[in-house]
Amino acid sequence: MSTTFTISPIEKLNAQHVVKKFRCGEHALDFFLERYTLKNQLAETSQTYVVHRDQVVIGYMTLVFGAVSLDEAPAEVTNDMPPVFPVPVMILAHWAVDKKEQKQGIGMDLLKEAFLKTLAAADIAGLKAILVDAISPEMAMFYKTLGFVECPVGVRRLMMRIEDVRSNSQP
Repeated sequence: MSTTFTISPIEKLNAQHVVKKFRCGEHALDFFLERYTLKNQLAETSQTYVVHRDQVVIGYMTLVFGAVSLDEAPAEVTNDMPPVFPVPVMILAHWAVDKKEQKQGIGMDLLKEAFLKTLAAADIAGLKAILVDAISPEMAMFYKTLGFVECPVGVRRLMMRIEDVRSNSQP
Protein backbone atom coordinates (compact mmCIF):
# COMPACT_ATOMS: atom_id res chain seq x y z
CA MET A 1 0.00 0.00 0.00
CA SER A 2 1.42 3.40 -0.98
CA THR A 3 1.20 6.46 1.20
CA THR A 4 0.12 9.80 -0.25
CA PHE A 5 1.52 12.82 1.52
CA THR A 6 -0.34 16.08 1.54
CA ILE A 7 1.25 19.31 0.38
CA SER A 8 2.77 21.38 3.17
CA PRO A 9 2.01 25.03 3.76
CA ILE A 10 4.65 27.43 2.46
CA GLU A 11 7.56 27.51 4.88
CA LYS A 12 11.16 28.67 5.05
CA LEU A 13 13.69 26.23 3.62
CA ASN A 14 15.61 24.22 6.22
CA ALA A 15 18.20 21.43 6.25
CA GLN A 16 15.53 18.71 6.59
CA HIS A 17 14.01 19.56 3.21
CA VAL A 18 15.03 17.23 0.38
CA VAL A 19 16.04 19.31 -2.64
CA LYS A 20 17.97 16.75 -4.72
CA LYS A 21 14.82 15.26 -6.29
CA PHE A 22 13.49 18.62 -7.57
CA ARG A 23 13.23 18.89 -11.37
CA CYS A 24 11.27 21.78 -12.87
CA GLY A 25 12.49 21.56 -16.46
CA GLU A 26 15.03 24.40 -16.13
CA HIS A 27 18.44 23.07 -15.07
CA ALA A 28 19.57 26.46 -13.70
CA LEU A 29 16.62 26.55 -11.27
CA ASP A 30 17.14 22.93 -10.19
CA PHE A 31 20.88 23.51 -9.72
CA PHE A 32 20.37 26.71 -7.73
CA LEU A 33 17.94 25.01 -5.36
CA GLU A 34 20.26 22.08 -4.74
CA ARG A 35 23.54 23.95 -4.55
CA TYR A 36 22.94 27.45 -3.21
CA THR A 37 19.61 28.10 -1.52
CA LEU A 38 20.41 26.74 1.93
CA LYS A 39 23.97 28.14 1.88
CA ASN A 40 22.67 31.59 0.93
CA GLN A 41 19.97 31.40 3.56
CA LEU A 42 22.46 30.48 6.29
CA ALA A 43 24.68 33.37 5.12
CA GLU A 44 21.58 35.65 5.28
CA THR A 45 21.99 36.79 1.68
CA SER A 46 18.59 35.55 0.51
CA GLN A 47 15.57 33.69 1.84
CA THR A 48 13.95 30.69 0.17
CA TYR A 49 10.44 29.43 0.85
CA VAL A 50 9.26 25.98 -0.13
CA VAL A 51 6.27 23.73 -0.49
CA HIS A 52 6.93 20.03 0.05
CA ARG A 53 5.45 16.55 0.32
CA ASP A 54 6.99 14.67 3.25
CA GLN A 55 10.00 17.03 3.20
CA VAL A 56 10.61 16.56 -0.57
CA VAL A 57 10.51 20.05 -2.11
CA ILE A 58 7.97 20.41 -4.92
CA GLY A 59 8.05 24.19 -5.29
CA TYR A 60 10.15 27.13 -4.17
CA MET A 61 10.78 30.83 -4.45
CA THR A 62 13.73 32.93 -3.37
CA LEU A 63 13.59 36.58 -2.34
CA VAL A 64 16.47 39.02 -1.92
CA PHE A 65 16.66 42.78 -1.43
CA GLY A 66 18.31 44.87 -4.11
CA ALA A 67 18.49 48.23 -5.79
CA VAL A 68 18.73 49.39 -9.38
CA SER A 69 19.68 52.73 -10.87
CA LEU A 70 16.92 55.05 -12.05
CA ASP A 71 17.78 54.43 -15.69
CA GLU A 72 17.33 50.66 -15.22
CA ALA A 73 13.72 50.99 -14.00
CA PRO A 74 10.56 51.77 -15.96
CA ALA A 75 9.16 55.31 -15.70
CA GLU A 76 6.08 53.92 -13.89
CA VAL A 77 8.39 53.02 -11.00
CA THR A 78 10.66 56.07 -10.97
CA ASN A 79 8.31 58.97 -11.75
CA ASP A 80 8.22 60.20 -8.13
CA MET A 81 11.78 59.21 -7.15
CA PRO A 82 14.49 61.71 -6.20
CA PRO A 83 16.97 61.97 -9.10
CA VAL A 84 20.04 60.77 -7.18
CA PHE A 85 18.95 57.67 -5.26
CA PRO A 86 18.76 54.07 -6.47
CA VAL A 87 15.39 52.33 -6.66
CA PRO A 88 14.91 49.90 -3.75
CA VAL A 89 13.44 46.60 -4.96
CA MET A 90 12.61 43.13 -3.78
CA ILE A 91 14.02 40.62 -6.24
CA LEU A 92 12.06 37.47 -6.94
CA ALA A 93 15.31 35.69 -7.70
CA HIS A 94 13.95 32.19 -8.30
CA TRP A 95 10.48 30.71 -8.62
CA ALA A 96 9.81 27.16 -9.75
CA VAL A 97 7.58 24.11 -9.34
CA ASP A 98 8.59 20.49 -9.93
CA LYS A 99 7.41 19.23 -13.33
CA LYS A 100 5.24 16.54 -11.74
CA GLU A 101 3.40 19.19 -9.68
CA GLN A 102 2.95 21.98 -12.23
CA LYS A 103 -0.46 23.40 -13.17
CA GLN A 104 -1.97 22.69 -9.74
CA GLY A 105 -1.78 26.23 -8.33
CA ILE A 106 1.42 25.73 -6.32
CA GLY A 107 3.32 28.31 -8.36
CA MET A 108 0.60 30.93 -7.95
CA ASP A 109 0.47 30.25 -4.21
CA LEU A 110 4.22 30.80 -4.01
CA LEU A 111 3.95 34.00 -6.06
CA LYS A 112 1.18 35.33 -3.83
CA GLU A 113 3.37 34.58 -0.80
CA ALA A 114 6.25 36.45 -2.48
CA PHE A 115 3.92 39.42 -2.96
CA LEU A 116 2.77 39.31 0.67
CA LYS A 117 6.33 39.10 1.99
CA THR A 118 7.36 41.95 -0.31
CA LEU A 119 4.53 44.12 1.01
CA ALA A 120 5.49 43.34 4.60
CA ALA A 121 9.10 44.30 3.85
CA ALA A 122 7.96 47.49 2.08
CA ASP A 123 5.99 48.48 5.17
CA ILE A 124 9.09 48.01 7.33
CA ALA A 125 11.82 49.58 5.22
CA GLY A 126 10.36 50.87 1.96
CA LEU A 127 10.47 49.33 -1.49
CA LYS A 128 9.37 50.75 -4.84
CA ALA A 129 8.92 47.52 -6.80
CA ILE A 130 9.36 43.81 -7.12
CA LEU A 131 11.86 42.81 -9.83
CA VAL A 132 12.11 39.61 -11.86
CA ASP A 133 14.54 38.44 -14.51
CA ALA A 134 12.44 36.07 -16.59
CA ILE A 135 14.26 32.87 -17.47
CA SER A 136 12.67 32.73 -20.93
CA PRO A 137 10.66 34.86 -23.34
CA GLU A 138 7.59 32.77 -22.44
CA MET A 139 8.01 33.56 -18.75
CA ALA A 140 8.47 37.25 -19.59
CA MET A 141 5.11 37.18 -21.38
CA PHE A 142 3.54 35.43 -18.39
CA TYR A 143 4.85 38.08 -15.98
CA LYS A 144 3.39 40.77 -18.25
CA THR A 145 -0.05 39.14 -17.94
CA LEU A 146 0.28 39.62 -14.17
CA GLY A 147 1.04 43.34 -14.53
CA PHE A 148 4.83 43.41 -14.61
CA VAL A 149 6.32 45.94 -17.06
CA GLU A 150 9.58 45.79 -19.00
CA CYS A 151 12.61 47.63 -17.77
CA PRO A 152 14.63 49.75 -20.20
CA VAL A 153 17.63 47.41 -19.84
CA GLY A 154 15.98 44.34 -21.38
CA VAL A 155 12.72 42.66 -22.29
CA ARG A 156 13.22 39.84 -19.80
CA ARG A 157 13.84 42.15 -16.82
CA LEU A 158 10.48 43.26 -15.46
CA MET A 159 9.11 45.16 -12.47
CA MET A 160 5.83 45.70 -10.72
CA ARG A 161 5.30 48.77 -8.55
CA ILE A 162 4.54 48.16 -4.88
CA GLU A 163 1.17 49.87 -5.33
CA ASP A 164 0.31 47.33 -8.01
CA VAL A 165 1.59 44.45 -5.88
CA ARG A 166 -0.70 45.71 -3.12
CA SER A 167 -3.74 45.85 -5.41
CA ASN A 168 -2.90 42.40 -6.89
CA SER A 169 -2.66 40.90 -3.40
CA GLN A 170 -6.08 41.97 -2.18
CA PRO A 171 -8.48 39.10 -1.45
